[in-house]
Amino acid sequence: TSGSTTVTWTTSAAHGLAQNDTIHIGSLPNNPGVISEINAVPASELSGTHTVTAVPSTTTFSYAVTTNADTTGSSTLGVPHVRIDRYKSIDNPRF
Repeated sequence: TSGSTTVTWTTSAAHGLAQNDTIHIGSLPNNPGVISEINAVPASELSGTHTVTAVPSTTTFSYAVTTNADTTGSSTLGVPHVRIDRYKSIDNPRF
């Protein structure tokens, strides 16, 4: 959405993520595509480690960036398959 700092990704299969999960988004090795700027949000903000802020469906999830999008819309141009690493918080570890 124009003026928004929320990025929403759509996956081709159920992702299994939950709100507050920590994820890392990056290009797959040997992938011809690279993560590029979308709607004025720089690639450096789209990729990297993020906290999931919302899970609207089993195939969509959102996180915050600092740059406002300059248009409303979506793009698959230049967006590769991405790796999503899910990190679980360990509260009260037992030894």
